[in-house]
Amino acid sequence: MWQNWKTGKQDWDLGNLSPDEVLYYLDGPAIFTCRIGFSTYLFFKSDELDTGDYYIAAPITQDELQALKDGRLSVRGALSQPTIWLLQLDFDLRVKRYEEKREAEVRTLLPKSGVPLFSKFRTAPDSPAQTDAFFAFKFLGDKLSEKRMPFSTFKNLVDNVHDLVRGALTPPSLSAGYDRRFMDFAVRQPEFASLLIAIDRPTIDAKQLRARARTRNLDPDAVAQEVRDRSRAFAEQVERAVNFATTGRLPERFAAENFAFLQKISNILPASGSDISKLQFSSNANGAQTFVEIDAAAGDRIRGVVEGDGHSKIYITGVVTGIIGKSNTFRIDTDFNREVTCQLDKRQFDELLEQDRLKYGVRIGVKGRYRKRDFRDWMEVEGSPDFL
Repeated sequence: MWQNWKTGKQDWDLGNLSPDEVLYYLDGPAIFTCRIGFSTYLFFKSDELDTGDYYIAAPITQDELQALKDGRLSVRGALSQPTIWLLQLDFDLRVKRYEEKREAEVRTLLPKSGVPLFSKFRTAPDSPAQTDAFFAFKFLGDKLSEKRMPFSTFKNLVDNVHDLVRGALTPPSLSAGYDRRFMDFAVRQPEFASLLIAIDRPTIDAKQLRARARTRNLDPDAVAQEVRDRSRAFAEQVERAVNFATTGRLPERFAAENFAFLQKISNILPASGSDISKLQFSSNANGAQTFVEIDAAAGDRIRGVVEGDGHSKIYITGVVTGIIGKSNTFRIDTDFNREVTCQLDKRQFDELLEQDRLKYGVRIGVKGRYRKRDFRDWMEVEGSPDFL
């Protein structure tokens, strides 16, 4: 694009640029900050030609600059401002030509997605919103453009993120009936050119909590702490799962012990041949910062565990919704919103019925060989169920 840049002004009258801080040096200042007027700008050397060096520059706040240094914001993210400056400089940093452009007009000149300032950070978020949101999900794919995307893709992603976050954060104390409505979270304005869904810290409706007989004795502060603890645990689980999936096969024990969690996140993961090729997840939950990036290959590995082949042993929890005596089976509605038919041996099945332990509505945990099916999943239960 630089060869085709024929516009721009040549009347710069603010003197030579004097870097305040050189962040990256390569045959001269390649990334640096410089104060111009009342604002600080981040400069990025985009290309070198015989006629001089070509930079793009954008205003940057001190918080954004610190996030860039800390690996919480990529170079692309730091430069992604509504307006960006194109500049041609000589080797003494004198401005030969300059022009202000909209970010969308020069997006191809920005650094690659996820590239951090320092190589010690494997990757970094591309948006300032990802550095301070409670949870942020950024989906990338060829069909997710600045102006449009398939409506079905947009709806599915929003619905799946909503269901995932609400399911992950709702504490047991609010899991009965409609009690979960007492917890809610605000979503920021979604950003296109990819799809960024950023969520703020959940809030507890203390007034409504006390107005309902079943929840009036709950301490709102204690419920809020439950939510914060679950938020941090969720972010840590995501990080562990992605690290395993990125480096290879998920360990069998991890997959078995975290199966319900893997089921929950599988609906938002990128997949080969889908509209989503990459997902960035970031969290600032309960004082801990997390950022991971997962591609389609890693998403396929996690989804392969979730699909089940009938050989993997997993542990699932849910509520009993049906009992079928002829086949020594019972059905549970799992925590990951799947119905599973569970088979026991006849002796164990009869004993649990006689003891009045296996009945409708009880919460139960079972371990065994799991197989996903189109209509209702299947498990051959091993050992004794846990009545929770």
